[in-house]
Amino acid sequence: MSQDLTIAACGSTSTLTGPADLPLESLEKFNLLPEGAAYVGGSRFDANNTRRDESWSSFGGHYYVLPAVELKHSKASETSEKMELAVNMHWDSEKSAAKSISDVLEVLRQCTSEVQDPSPSLRNIPAIVSKEKGEFSDWRDSVVEALNAINKKPNPKNKDAIKIDKIVLARKETLTFNNPVKALNILLKLRYSGHKGYFLFLSPHDPTSDSDTSFIACTPERLFKTDGRIVETEALAGTRPRSSDPVIDKQLEEDLIASTKDYLENEITKISITEELTSLLQDKVLTKIRNPNPPHVRKLSHVQHICHEIEATVREGTSVPKLTQELIEKLHPTPAVCGEPRTKAAEEIRSREEFDRGLYAGPFGYISATSSEITVAIRSALVRQKRDSSGNAASSTVTLYAGAGIVNGSTPLGEWDETSIKMQGLEAAFNLPYNATDYPNVNIAWAEGVVEELLRCGVSDFIVCPGSRSSPLTVAVAWAASKKRLNAISVVDERSAGFVALGIGRATRRPVVVITSSGTAVANLHPAVVEASVDGVPLIVLTADRPYENRDTGANQAIDQVKIFGSYVRWFRDILPPSCETNLGVGLADLGHAYNVATEDAGPVHVNVQFRENLSPDGGEIRNSGGRREEMDGRQFMSYDKISKLSKWPLTGEPFVKRSRRTGGLGAPMLTEVQDLIKKSKRGAIVVGNLRKLGASDDVVYRIMHLAETLDWPVFASIQAGGVLRKSGRTVKYAESVLKGADDVEKCDLVLQFGSPVVGTAVSDLIKTSDNHVLVQPLWPGERLDPFSSVTHMIDSDVSSFLSSLSAESTGSEFNFLVSVGEMLQKEIQHIVRKSIGESVAKESLTEPQIFFAIKELVGDLFLSNSMPIRDADSFLYGAEDLNEVGANRGASGIDGVVSSAVGFSSGLASDLTKKSKPTTLVIGDVATVHDLSAIRLLKSLVVIVVNNDGGGIFNFLPIAKHGEEVEFEKFFGTPTNDIDFKKVTEGLGVSFVSVSSYSSLKMEYRRAMESGGGVLIEANVVGVGKGERGKNVDISREINAETKIIVRQELARRKEAQGLILKWWPPPPAATKGSRKTVVLLHGFMGGVGDWDASAERMRALMGDEYSLLAVSLPGHGAGGKQGVEWSVENMAEEIAEALEAENVSVEAVVGYSLGGRVALALKKLLRERKGQTGIRVALLSANMGRKVTKKDQATASKKSIEEADIEGWLERWYGNNIWGDLKERKREKYESLLLNKSRRIMRAGVKNLQRVMNDAAVVDNSDQFGEEDLFLCGGLDTKYKAMGDETSVVLERSGHAVLLEDASGVATAVAGWLSASDSSSAVAETGAEGKKSLVQVEGLVVRTRRVLKTKSKEHFAKADIEERVIWEIEVYGNDGKRGIGEVSPLKKLHVENVDEVEEELKRLSSHAAQVEAFAEDLLDLRSDALEETIKELVGREGGEVLASVRAGLEQALLMLASESLGRRGVAIDVAENSGSTGVLNMVTVNRLWQAGEFAHGARDVMKIKLGGKGGLRGADVKMIMEDGGWWTMRGDANRQWETKEADVWAEEIGEFDMEGRIEYVEEPASDLAGMKRWSEKSGIKYALDETVADLVAGTGGAWGQVEKRLNALGEDGLDGCAAVILKPSLLGFAMSYKIANFVRQEWPGVEIVFTSCFEGSVGLAHLTWLAGVAGSDGVAHGLGTHGRYQEMEGDNFVEEIERGYGSSPGRMSVQGATAYLLAKISI
Repeated sequence: MSQDLTIAACGSTSTLTGPADLPLESLEKFNLLPEGAAYVGGSRFDANNTRRDESWSSFGGHYYVLPAVELKHSKASETSEKMELAVNMHWDSEKSAAKSISDVLEVLRQCTSEVQDPSPSLRNIPAIVSKEKGEFSDWRDSVVEALNAINKKPNPKNKDAIKIDKIVLARKETLTFNNPVKALNILLKLRYSGHKGYFLFLSPHDPTSDSDTSFIACTPERLFKTDGRIVETEALAGTRPRSSDPVIDKQLEEDLIASTKDYLENEITKISITEELTSLLQDKVLTKIRNPNPPHVRKLSHVQHICHEIEATVREGTSVPKLTQELIEKLHPTPAVCGEPRTKAAEEIRSREEFDRGLYAGPFGYISATSSEITVAIRSALVRQKRDSSGNAASSTVTLYAGAGIVNGSTPLGEWDETSIKMQGLEAAFNLPYNATDYPNVNIAWAEGVVEELLRCGVSDFIVCPGSRSSPLTVAVAWAASKKRLNAISVVDERSAGFVALGIGRATRRPVVVITSSGTAVANLHPAVVEASVDGVPLIVLTADRPYENRDTGANQAIDQVKIFGSYVRWFRDILPPSCETNLGVGLADLGHAYNVATEDAGPVHVNVQFRENLSPDGGEIRNSGGRREEMDGRQFMSYDKISKLSKWPLTGEPFVKRSRRTGGLGAPMLTEVQDLIKKSKRGAIVVGNLRKLGASDDVVYRIMHLAETLDWPVFASIQAGGVLRKSGRTVKYAESVLKGADDVEKCDLVLQFGSPVVGTAVSDLIKTSDNHVLVQPLWPGERLDPFSSVTHMIDSDVSSFLSSLSAESTGSEFNFLVSVGEMLQKEIQHIVRKSIGESVAKESLTEPQIFFAIKELVGDLFLSNSMPIRDADSFLYGAEDLNEVGANRGASGIDGVVSSAVGFSSGLASDLTKKSKPTTLVIGDVATVHDLSAIRLLKSLVVIVVNNDGGGIFNFLPIAKHGEEVEFEKFFGTPTNDIDFKKVTEGLGVSFVSVSSYSSLKMEYRRAMESGGGVLIEANVVGVGKGERGKNVDISREINAETKIIVRQELARRKEAQGLILKWWPPPPAATKGSRKTVVLLHGFMGGVGDWDASAERMRALMGDEYSLLAVSLPGHGAGGKQGVEWSVENMAEEIAEALEAENVSVEAVVGYSLGGRVALALKKLLRERKGQTGIRVALLSANMGRKVTKKDQATASKKSIEEADIEGWLERWYGNNIWGDLKERKREKYESLLLNKSRRIMRAGVKNLQRVMNDAAVVDNSDQFGEEDLFLCGGLDTKYKAMGDETSVVLERSGHAVLLEDASGVATAVAGWLSASDSSSAVAETGAEGKKSLVQVEGLVVRTRRVLKTKSKEHFAKADIEERVIWEIEVYGNDGKRGIGEVSPLKKLHVENVDEVEEELKRLSSHAAQVEAFAEDLLDLRSDALEETIKELVGREGGEVLASVRAGLEQALLMLASESLGRRGVAIDVAENSGSTGVLNMVTVNRLWQAGEFAHGARDVMKIKLGGKGGLRGADVKMIMEDGGWWTMRGDANRQWETKEADVWAEEIGEFDMEGRIEYVEEPASDLAGMKRWSEKSGIKYALDETVADLVAGTGGAWGQVEKRLNALGEDGLDGCAAVILKPSLLGFAMSYKIANFVRQEWPGVEIVFTSCFEGSVGLAHLTWLAGVAGSDGVAHGLGTHGRYQEMEGDNFVEEIERGYGSSPGRMSVQGATAYLLAKISI
């Protein structure tokens, strides 16, 4: 429907329809809808109009459906999208459940059998036979009458008389077709030709009618949208046409803005909407109305409108369906489509319009229980397909509707023109029938016909080169392009044009037409034709030629063009000059055949057309003929007696020859053979190369991923396979390095290869040496893809068809370990590269591999040049989250035409509206760039990175390099490019240019280029530029290969010695085994894997530091390792694990085992002591049996348990329905469903038989003597069975069941870390709380203690900042034990998004509806964990846990204090420090002074902060004067991103010598982005601080610490030269988030200080900020906490004086102890 949501629905499982508007009874149906389900449809414009046209009868007064099957495409976030397939079933007293299911299954069957790719051929529409517009005179009369009604003054004696301000009149236009018109094709055509807005389609099934009726619209107007919290609506009125000329278009826009008439029309609509919303405000449905943005012009394809956005806040608890119905009643019809006042305007419309509007301009959209979006269905049409006597679709009519607002100043002609402009949007989808007599000569008639045929076949892209002989073809393309029927690009250079066409064809997988004149213009296409042929890219080469009488005569520009491309084209046709004697049907058939061959045989075709004069669209006298004239005989040219079907062609919209495409497949014997090979395979692998997709929407990569998951095989994805596969969890990352290091691994027994070729040499070797090699690729006739003679099974099929036919089950592969080796290497690779270069060189220089590290975070679609770029990308470009399509010319692998190909590739991807709009990136070498310099002028949405290694760098890797001067290597192979100034070249061609020579500068400039939208060339000067220096790149490459090989071999050696058990280290090797680290072994439970420990292990590592390494080991029988033929008892499992640990040379400090892993842990402890002599090993049992005697009952119970292979899902549900799991399904459904899915996959991978053996052999064991006082027992509080096994020393995680690792990973980590760090059992108990247990905090509720208004001492202080007064709330949370904690909520205007009213509403809700929650005090006080955030989410009790930022900060303060109170009254600072791993707490916190409005605020006398940017900001000269007068202090400036570049430079110049004296610490945010700050700092010599940058970074992640950390790392990698500090505002970011960021900066950004700053809080907020600065700040750093003195002191609450008086603070320093005591005193009041 819109840019944010598209719903494709089929069938109806419930239909709401009737003669009137949507009734109130429907609300119940909407309210009962499950999450995600919605009714879709619309209502009539005027249900009260008695004039009802039969053509609208199928829709009734309203028509809404609950789709039987629907596919939803929506935005999941700013950077991601999601696709959902839903099946809805509805039954009631009139329709049984069985009938509903049956109906839905039938709809599904029809959907799956009729799914088609929306290629351009599906968007063809028959030609119009007739058009009925209506009479202008009738329209004129209606407008005049409407104006009379508007100008009529109400009778003052009549109190009920109403003045009419506006009447919207509509008219219709009916188009007639002799052939069926598919309504959906009209919308597709509009959408793919660039139309914007909501696309609406509704087609009721009416078996009683003789017509199929559909309603469609492409409307720009939203009536409203609501999610139950906000209502968004708009006033859209006032219109001007658009122009293709930017200057004229801008003039039209300015004219619209300046028009009094249009302004009035929009203002009437805006006022009406606002008044209606105000009535809902009075009814207490809404709480606030606002205009979020100023009026603007909304530009559509044909028109532009004035738009005024309006928002309203919804009162908490309002029903969305009820709100929707009220909004429809209030807002529909808007004055934009009806008039004002609406009731009177509607009466006027009924009397003036002689037709039924039906759904036109009515409300249309979707309604669910939680959200709705309703549009105004303008720019719409009614499509009716008449059925013949056999029930088949025959002729069609399409009725278009458009309206115009009549106000004072309107004219009949002006409004007629306006409606005509609006109709043009829909009319653009239709064409008049082809008529040969309309054209001036036969050449133009012929060209028009064949271009029309190509469009009908499915061609949408034409590349046109200038030339005279090809003029007829160019004219036909130009005319069609002007109607937006095709995309046409003009390219001067024919060689470049060929490659542009090739690039588009590569991206779209559809034939592209390239048109050239005669002569060498044709020959210039040869390189592109060769590449298209070898790589299977569809291409239609349409060349103009001189007529045959000019051949071999020496005529100008006449060469032999017949079969000029030889065997490189799939088909060739030489066409005689068009003439009236030659029927057009021959040409149509020829071009249709060309399209089919190019498509089916995947390659180029050549159609050579001879043209005589006249070449231009001129009739009459033939040029250079001595006066001879040509008469166009259209009847003979279209002679139906010769080819009768030609009579139908002009009107059908169908190709001249319909052709059924062949589909890929394979015979049963071959399929059976391949399936048998898969079943027998033990070392199978999937290799993916260059995939020949059957259209851009081919989902082949997802099918391949599904196969890999099913088989449980690793994937080796060549770079051309694309980003989706390169980041898949089944893909071997850094495959080239992994395979080169794994050269002694046993060879592969089966390779399933999809797509060819691959890039990497090591992957090629894997293929060459495999026992069996199955290649699946659609082949063109005679093609052979077997360069190594290794293929055993060549399958000529498209991959999707093959995979649909293949039946496969999980077999596993012994090569799966290579996936985790690749993941290990992914964490180390950048370090390896830096080490190979040298750390100092790495910072200042740039190498070719680093280019791909630099771009990976932002790159979307990518095109790669041959030679080094594609090799480096294949080797190093992994982990690129947004990488999507990857293109390269790897057919013939030339380096010519690469820029042109990338231009085409980018253009082709841009034509697919489902693709993201991020610019395409081209990485290309300098020599390849020189080959295609002329194409640089075509760069628009491309970011080009030219790898400048000073010539042919690849030759230095080849044997010829060693011959040097002997063969004049530099001259003939190296070919230096240092004499080419890329800057002058690019700027001369109008393209932006930047040159970089370091990794950090490349990252920075690449980000800027991507954000700018492209059209930028970045010259990346890499190590080795300069004569004799190029060899450095070779040395670096060899060093990288050597280093990676060593690391991979070490890892493989460990794995080999570990006998195949999966080992996972934290930190990864080699760091895990360095130094004197103690090793803790982690053992998972039954049906588990090493990944079960991920969350807990990361947390444990953070808590324990570098003293420990963690090693998770897989249990035998769980998919890896495990000796065959032996009993898998816990003793035998322990023995295998012990052997693996010995091979690893691991000295075990402790073993932590979950469930079954706990029993194995006890056996391992015993074995290591008795056989290995290892004593002192401690054991932690998590939800595991401490050991007991085995009884006969135990053995009998174990023997009865069996995994039900036929119903694994059902068996798992029964297994996890056991009481020990604490009703996990109901408590945490998402985690429960995730658990079932993971265990189902584990069973499939490990094998049912293996796990059944484990269940039987290791079910029970007696090792009770192995559990001692030094060991730990932990269980879930809801796990009654295991809780009963514990004693007073046990740790109980009260809110978990048996699945403690899944439910409370943080709690497990905290308990285990505390236990490990204890010197003996007693201290271990102390670490986990009294008697070994954590302190449980039970939050009962929340109250608002006070609401206060703080006013400034004088308005001048903050008048310019617009914060003369503050509203703050003191809130309190209280526990069930009477303990309390207080916090402050203080929203600040222009900082927080929320306002005072919204905060008040939220606090009221929380006061009465806050959920009762439980949490452990120790977890809450650990600000490194997520416990505080999770508790707030539960407390808020709203889906998603969303809470206003200022409220969240207040809740954090209160909860932290409550948690501290529950542990005693030591103070929150001490408790947070101890539980968060801080080294200590500062006694005093230094506070800087603040200069505002000529006065100093409270603060240190030696540090002063001055506002520089925005209102009231001081110039450099002013600052200089203050500093001269104020004695010796250092200054901090706050520019707030308010400076323009020039202002910043001027300020730095004015401040002059003061910075030289070291008196300026930093300026906060002196530029709008980091790059600008760094440039300013370097230029001025003044350091900068980050403030808004960090706040934006956090806001862009939704507060997810993992994402924040990732983005902080990215900032650091970009380089922070000149950065002095990071400014943190806890009341905006949150206390826990601020603490985490402070920790990160301290560890990762040495030299960068942390400064905490207030946001003009009250005393409670400042007290909390004081202790946070004391815990997380550094001694001697001044913080921005001196704002309290700005407000008038509140009676009895003199915060600053109290701290200074009671705790000895000096001015400018605040006591942490005093702040804590102040809070304790407050809570006692």
